[in-house]
Amino acid sequence: MEELENNGISAEIYYTAGLDDQGELEIIEGSTEPRIGRNSFGLQPAFSFLVESRGIGIGREDFERRVNAQIATHESILKQTASHARQIKNLVAFERLNLIKKGLMPNDSDPIIIDSENKELENETLEMVDIATGTVQDIPVKYLSATDAEPTLVRDRPTAYLIKPGYEEIAEKLKAQGLKGFKLPKNVSLPAEAFTVTSKEGAGNYEGRELAEVETELTKKDITFPKGSYVFLTAQPQTNLLSLSLEPESVDSYTTFGYVPSEVGQELPIYRFTIDPKKSKMKPFLK
Repeated sequence: MEELENNGISAEIYYTAGLDDQGELEIIEGSTEPRIGRNSFGLQPAFSFLVESRGIGIGREDFERRVNAQIATHESILKQTASHARQIKNLVAFERLNLIKKGLMPNDSDPIIIDSENKELENETLEMVDIATGTVQDIPVKYLSATDAEPTLVRDRPTAYLIKPGYEEIAEKLKAQGLKGFKLPKNVSLPAEAFTVTSKEGAGNYEGRELAEVETELTKKDITFPKGSYVFLTAQPQTNLLSLSLEPESVDSYTTFGYVPSEVGQELPIYRFTIDPKKSKMKPFLK
């Protein structure tokens, strides 16, 4: 952003603006939702950028300047990437290997953040143009930071997730994100954690799908998984994406989006496996 400002282009960390319930100006910095492209790509994991120019409701005003800002930004990103290519490749490779290791180790106090909320920062201001005087002023704002977001639900990472047969669509969606899984070739009894829905509320509509906000209770039990059940090990680079897709309380889980049916009092067809797969009855099916 410093380079942009040196070229006379104003820039800020991405945010959206609106009014809160008291009518005060509210600035929401980004979001932690995995449905958003930049976050989804980041969960691969990878470096991911979102660059937006102001323009909602202003037509072609400052069109050339806005295009110039985009070009300058992307040129800078490409140059920085080329200049640090080796470091970036090494860092991404290291983090992917680290995530694989996390999935291999059961009971290692490795928490995954299922849900979080932006944190309100105190004494924040935002530069704005006073349309009456044409001067730039610092205006006090309510600022909700995604950078400093705080966890609201955390669970230990399992070593695998199991999905009962009949949910091929879910398995295909996970595979489309780069995740690898396999089917059990026969009935297998395994210890697992089961999700039982304790509450469910409507959470609006998103791109044509009715959303549901659920809460669950975990129960450890021995379960006979039928032949054809899917197994997705968490020892994969996209392990965090896997958890955020399958943990039902995640704001963008397949339960939230209705791909997994849910009713209060019922057990979901998704299960957490928390021991070493190589020391279980799953071992013969591991490649």
